[in-house]
Amino acid sequence: MIEKKNKIYLVKIMNETMKRKMVSEVRKINHTFSTVEELVAFVVKAERCSFEIKVISNQLVIDGKSLMGVMIIGIGIQVEIICYNETFSPEQLVDYAA
Repeated sequence: MIEKKNKIYLVKIMNETMKRKMVSEVRKINHTFSTVEELVAFVVKAERCSFEIKVISNQLVIDGKSLMGVMIIGIGIQVEIICYNETFSPEQLVDYAA
């Protein structure tokens, strides 16, 4: 019973955190990683950011700073990259030409 209460409490905390993030402006793009090197370069750049970055593929939400997590999604699959920062452009993480 204690384990179930802890899970419910954790879900409530996560819901509150998501509500706060939804209030602040986010910037997002769709992108498809074409090589392992591009994927690794993305994670290295994401790790340097002080704000949260998420990579979403279908219903899978991955921390953009996790190399193992992003590699689970793989190459050749379109993802949505979300930066929880009003001023940072997610295009900077994937080296889009201006």
